[in-house]
Amino acid sequence: MKNSKIIKIACAGDSITENGYPANLQRMLGDGYEVVNFGVSGSTNLKGGTDHNSVDCDYRHKELYRASLGFNPDIVILMLGTNDSKTMNWDRLGGNFVDDYLELIDTYKSLDSVKKIYLCTPPCAFSTAYEISPTAVEREVTVKVRETAKIAGLEIIDIYSATKGLESEFEDGIHPSTEKCRDAIAAACADVVRKYNI
Repeated sequence: MKNSKIIKIACAGDSITENGYPANLQRMLGDGYEVVNFGVSGSTNLKGGTDHNSVDCDYRHKELYRASLGFNPDIVILMLGTNDSKTMNWDRLGGNFVDDYLELIDTYKSLDSVKKIYLCTPPCAFSTAYEISPTAVEREVTVKVRETAKIAGLEIIDIYSATKGLESEFEDGIHPSTEKCRDAIAAACADVVRKYNI
C-alpha cells in the first residue's frame, strides 16, 4: 500500500456473503484493511426479485445496502446472482439483470470514497435447494455478470471457478459451509484486491 490509511472494503451480496467469506478475507488481508460484511440472505440483484413467499428480495431495499453506502468504502466487492437464478425470478425478470446490476453499481460509483468496485461471479450451485437453478447459475447468470462487468469497466473475481470441485464443502449444495470453501472464496478476492494500490 502507498500509505498507512486503513482501506475500507464493503462486501455486498446475499447469504453466501452474509454467512461466508468476509471474515476470512479480513484475516488474509490483515490490519491494513477493514472488511465489513453487508450480505443479506435471500437478496437478488433483480428489481422485483422475490422468494417463494413473495417476499421482496431486492438488495436495494435492504437496510444493510443503505449501511454499505454509509460506510463510505474505498473498495466494494459485489456478489449477487444465486437467488436471481430461481425460476420465479429468472423467467420473469432475467432479461433485466444487466441493466439492474448497472444501476446498482452506479450507486456505489457515485460515492466519492469508492476507488474500486469488483464484481464476483456467484459460486457453483450443486443442488436445487431453495429453488436455486444450478443450470441458470452456470449458463446464464455468470454470463450476465461478466457482461455487466465489461460494460461497467469492472474487474471480475471468478468465484464460480474458485468453488469448482468443492461440492463436499457445501452442506446444502448452495452455501459454503467449511473454512476450506470460505477460504477459497476469500483467497480469490484477496489475490485481486492486493494487486490494487489506493
